[in-house]
Amino acid sequence: MWIVTALYWVGIFTLTHLPATKIPPVPVSDKVEHMTAYGILGILLFACLSEPGRSRWVAAGAMIVIGLLYGVADELLQIPVHRACDIQDWYADAAGLAIGLIVCLFVDWLGSHRTNRVT
Repeated sequence: MWIVTALYWVGIFTLTHLPATKIPPVPVSDKVEHMTAYGILGILLFACLSEPGRSRWVAAGAMIVIGLLYGVADELLQIPVHRACDIQDWYADAAGLAIGLIVCLFVDWLGSHRTNRVT
């Protein structure tokens, strides 16, 4: 799972550091793009950090911290390539991480709930 996560992460880093004119237009808001990209990143990070024996809350906290810190770094690193560094984009990143976390915790709960019912 780490390889998939790393490849995805490199992909979003590359897209956020290309000149805006080099990226094909997408018919959704920039904020929706951020929420989607970071929601997927959060899900992938949670999957990587959810090891047997580790609390899901530890994995959740680590995913949020890593995602938020990367979001800050990503925004700041766009300045040298003449892309906009926007706090609103970071808020959208945070919202995407939160949505990803909710999805992960729901799936985790659903899996444990179904397992408890079967046994």
